[in-house]
Amino acid sequence: MKQFITSQRRILVVRSPLFIHIARIWPSTIFILGYDTFTRLLLPKYYDNDPANVVKVLDEFRSTKAHFLVSGRYDANRQEYIVPDFDKDLEYPDYKDLFSVLTEDEFRVDLSSTELRAQGKVL
Repeated sequence: MKQFITSQRRILVVRSPLFIHIARIWPSTIFILGYDTFTRLLLPKYYDNDPANVVKVLDEFRSTKAHFLVSGRYDANRQEYIVPDFDKDLEYPDYKDLFSVLTEDEFRVDLSSTELRAQGKVL
């Protein structure tokens, strides 16, 4: 995490069930997400299966000045490191300004949280 710390920034590690809760408490938060968490963040099933509710939450993220840095992941099937393409993959293109990609050079850790949990290690 050292690469994200500057004299002007701090890192908070919190346990909150929803990112929006954190954004409400700490406006201007920059969230660092993995590729899979990013894709789940925008799934309507987490918003009463209603895409309009996804838009409401994205509007609220914007109003709190939240931003998301999204890392890629290694895709074993394609045997390559993939990152989200917000122009192509984002179902809510009006909100792509909320997201930025962390490139492979900036951030790559081939670490599976599922594997860590299976080993009894806590993140």
